[in-house]
Amino acid sequence: MDIKITRGKRNSNVTYGELVAAEFKCKTLELAFRGNKKNVSCIPAGVYNYTVLKRSSKIKYPHIWITNVIFRDGIKIHVANYIRQLRGCIAVGGYFADINNDGVLDIVDSRNTLKELIKVIPERGKIEIK
Repeated sequence: MDIKITRGKRNSNVTYGELVAAEFKCKTLELAFRGNKKNVSCIPAGVYNYTVLKRSSKIKYPHIWITNVIFRDGIKIHVANYIRQLRGCIAVGGYFADINNDGVLDIVDSRNTLKELIKVIPERGKIEIK
């Protein structure tokens, strides 16, 4: 497995986790699981394929496209700091903090973390989410 995400603390709105790829580690932020419904739920635990993209129609910087997700498409690992910026995708960052003082932990240093992650993973591979 090239990337492993272990989900941890969660509540009715958000799922926090940790990503490991080779010696690289970071934090992840996702929506809560709501039956794998498009735009409101994180994807189910499982093993998926991924491809590093230099850009896509909506994301103009390098990011990771997760494929073969049942009943879902367009799932990415991309830059985000707040849960409101996610529609089923995964944000990565260095640590959690309540940066907008709303009582919900956000993810910090997302842009740099994604750049570093892309440096250590193969262009195509497998991602396991558990």
